[in-house]
Amino acid sequence: MGLHKFADLGLTDSTKPRALSRIIDAPQRATLASTTGSPTITTPASRPGKTVYTWTGAGTMTFATNGNVEILVVGGGGGSGGHDSGSSGGGGAGGYIERDIAVTTTKAYSISVGAGGAAGVYNASGGAGGTGGNSSFGDFVGNGGGGSGADYAFSGTASSSPGNGGSGGGAAPSGDAKSGGTAVYGGAQGYDGASTAQGGGGGGAGGLSPSANIGGPGVTSSISGTATTYAQGGSTTGSQLTTYGSGAKGSNGLTGLAGLAGVVIVVVG
Repeated sequence: MGLHKFADLGLTDSTKPRALSRIIDAPQRATLASTTGSPTITTPASRPGKTVYTWTGAGTMTFATNGNVEILVVGGGGGSGGHDSGSSGGGGAGGYIERDIAVTTTKAYSISVGAGGAAGVYNASGGAGGTGGNSSFGDFVGNGGGGSGADYAFSGTASSSPGNGGSGGGAAPSGDAKSGGTAVYGGAQGYDGASTAQGGGGGGAGGLSPSANIGGPGVTSSISGTATTYAQGGSTTGSQLTTYGSGAKGSNGLTGLAGLAGVVIVVVG
């Protein structure tokens, strides 16, 4: 940027300090050197000067210059359990991370995308839904969502990875209310599943279940250039969700449903 007088920039005496602070403090943006894997690459008109890399599988990124990039990391959603009567709880959403981070030229950043948790199959031991897989960009890990509980007396399962948890799965139906799964680091990446006697909704990345059978809300982001909702908790009613990192709908059959796979998005520029 060339030198300009304040008058040339349309600044007044009252706005000069704030404008200078923004110019000086704005982090330098990194430039890309190379990628491996098969990201989808877009340059959305709504984000001029930005290139968006969307990953649904593994890969790496290296950078030609030090600076900042935007990342969104969503773990896989939890599966729902099988049930012999009524509906199992909904699966928990995958953990959600969205940040502007510094990267360097000295390392390759590994990317992984978590699969949705497996559908549970009802048996004498319960058959809870599976925990979703973790997604990551470098050291930033979005943990998989917890699978929902299955059959009587089985509560939802929490994410099995310690430290950073996805949202918890919803409780299984029972004559007594059962505890929903717990989100490790509750509120940092997701929320707990619902506790109920009728089959609980899974926790969402954006909040707790608003009522016993409804999954918690996801988070809406425009990082890709289009407003998109990610990581919703599965409900016990309605349709199976289709959004990245969302938990499975509760099942009223002996076999549950699989959770939705996660995603990693990196914005350069």
